[in-house]
Amino acid sequence: MEQATELVSDWLKKDRPFASEKYIGNNSHKIAQEQMRVFIPTIFPTALDYTVDLITLATMYRTAWTPAMKFAVSEMARLILEKYPGINFMFEASEASQNDWGAGFLRKQ
Repeated sequence: MEQATELVSDWLKKDRPFASEKYIGNNSHKIAQEQMRVFIPTIFPTALDYTVDLITLATMYRTAWTPAMKFAVSEMARLILEKYPGINFMFEASEASQNDWGAGFLRKQ
């Protein structure tokens, strides 16, 4: 946690150049804790069984913002398309989000 707090402190200095040292000192640890929670982006129910309707799955496929969510949703879409290939227009790769979000400042740069 100490290393994460240090990374957040460095990030805050770059992202908020007018923030005071007091603000950075008081908030770095809290922000680091909050961002560490982002590392668990998907919660799988017991037995990895998840029920979702098609419109929700298509929306999740297009907007998934973390690698874990993208993988989980892509696998669900793949299984649906194996059974119903005629709805492949709902899961166009070009429509999927190309950006990852979350805890970017905690990644090594």
